[in-house]
Amino acid sequence: RVYGISFPEAKMLKEWLHRREEAAKRDHRRIGQDQDLFFFHELSPGSCFFLPGGAHIYNKLVEFLREEYSRRGYQEVITPNLYKSDLFVTSGHWDHYEVCSLFDLFVTSGHWDHYEVCSLFDLFVTSG
Repeated sequence: RVYGISFPEAKMLKEWLHRREEAAKRDHRRIGQDQDLFFFHELSPGSCFFLPGGAHIYNKLVEFLREEYSRRGYQEVITPNLYKSDLFVTSGHWDHYEVCSLFDLFVTSGHWDHYEVCSLFDLFVTSG
């Protein structure tokens, strides 16, 4: 892939570069590691390992979400973390990932949960 960007005026380029510099200062991936909240490892690319402070924040967020689900009348479901590649072939995302050689399984990182949840609907399909 080749990406390009152009600006009609030099001032616009300068503003864009400044915004990028400011965004880099607030990059959650760097800040979280700097604050010892989590770290990344090549054994699980795309998924972080939560350290105690990060696990505390994560659990507070989960607690908040569960309260909101309940308050709004939703029920929680939990999907697996390992999937056969078929799911991502069907969704059209497989070509965007590297093949995992572990028995043709794919480990999700939580970013595509809506596709995993779709498999739950297969259990409850009824004819209209």
